[in-house]
Amino acid sequence: MDKEKQTYILQVAGVAVFALLLLVPVMWYAKKAQSPEDAITQEQLKSFESDDLEFVERDEISYQELAQGAQTGEGMRGKFSNIGTAIVSVNINNIVMMTPQDLENVGATPFSLSNTVMTNLNTPQVIEVVFDNEDVLRGFASRKDVHEMTSNYLKLYDLISSQSFDIDKFVNGPAVQGVLRNEMLLRSLLKSKLMTYIFNSPAGKYYLGNPARTKQLLASNTTLAPYLKNQTLKQILSEIPATQAAAAQIFD
Repeated sequence: MDKEKQTYILQVAGVAVFALLLLVPVMWYAKKAQSPEDAITQEQLKSFESDDLEFVERDEISYQELAQGAQTGEGMRGKFSNIGTAIVSVNINNIVMMTPQDLENVGATPFSLSNTVMTNLNTPQVIEVVFDNEDVLRGFASRKDVHEMTSNYLKLYDLISSQSFDIDKFVNGPAVQGVLRNEMLLRSLLKSKLMTYIFNSPAGKYYLGNPARTKQLLASNTTLAPYLKNQTLKQILSEIPATQAAAAQIFD
């Protein structure tokens, strides 16, 4: 066999292997989408178009990067030594390759959900799939800080009434502000399984069941008080059975 023919065969084989590597995860997730209600849909999968895929091997990540929404593909498998955890960032490239355990880690890992929101404001389909995923919800519900906040209404009361900087940092951060600027995304997230879990938690039920007290608490916080006049929030929450009655009394 001459050298030119050998080169041609090797090129064809290389292309075939590369195509197979791309096709297998897509086929796996497409098949998964046929049955579990939390899987990505065929329509959403088709809308994901990107040729960029980059994984950067690093040991540390800065808080500034986290605040701005770092692309942390390497965080799916390792831990950053300086914060002691892996930041699992879902993006348009890796979503079709994620296993149920990967998705559960997204919910269970601090910073992962906010980081996913911040880095996908231009691809809201990714955010919608993540917040409506049962595996993500399972991981989110397993977190100690989430359990404390959703099981005891006083935890959130203390944060809001004390003018905690954590509230200001969260509300005025790029994730929340990005969602607030996109009414369709805001609507889908407020109606997602993850938010439904929060609304139906003991703390959620307390605040929704005591709208007058809730309004008074929100009005006492300089960061949250202006949102009592947000008519978009009022309209969307009025469409949700769990929040409908409370929204009518909480918002101006």
